[in-house]
Amino acid sequence: MKAIGRALQVVVLTVVVVVAGAAPSHATDPVFGSWCWLAHWYDMWQTCNAYGWFYPDGESFKLQDTHSDGHSAVMRIWINGDRKSDLWDQYGNGQYVWRDYSLAEGTPIKFQLCIGEYGTKTVLDCEGQYYYGNA
Repeated sequence: MKAIGRALQVVVLTVVVVVAGAAPSHATDPVFGSWCWLAHWYDMWQTCNAYGWFYPDGESFKLQDTHSDGHSAVMRIWINGDRKSDLWDQYGNGQYVWRDYSLAEGTPIKFQLCIGEYGTKTVLDCEGQYYYGNA
């Protein structure tokens, strides 16, 4: 009977070690950011100018212009501390743009949401907040 109990302990310990080792090596949840503000003192709801995402599975950045204000949404992107070219959504309210990268697992990313004039590639204003994640 003691031999069966000992064998059961070894099996349980082996299962615990295998399950613990099977944990994912990086987060797969997207990093989400939004730039919102009260448009007027009498507004009860925030008006968001842009939404941004980074998807670790696929190493993709996604930007959506969400405000019909005549300006383009802009995403400033840093990968491993290096500034990349800005991602512009010049297509108007409700449209999305994507940019894919090929990144090593664990590569740090950062992005910031802005507004600008696409024709001249002039950034007019940026949110003070940055969003961080890893590939």
